[in-house]
Amino acid sequence: MGTNFDVGSDTFILFSPPTFVEGLAALVDVIGASISYKNVSPNESLVDYRAITSDWHAVGEDLRAAIKEYRQLLEAQLITE
Repeated sequence: MGTNFDVGSDTFILFSPPTFVEGLAALVDVIGASISYKNVSPNESLVDYRAITSDWHAVGEDLRAAIKEYRQLLEAQLITE
């Protein structure tokens, strides 16, 4: 399945970015009344696929970081003993 998003990035775009004018309006829109998001994905299945893929990628990154930290802790304990 060909996708056009980078799984390696922290996030991916489900919505079109705001225009310059929409960005300026968002600065003064305190209650969020003028913010509207336009989903740019062709269908809901693709949105779900992208979201789940991104979520599991983040879980994998967290596990890798935790394992690395634990390994370093064990190595530090072995050195001091």
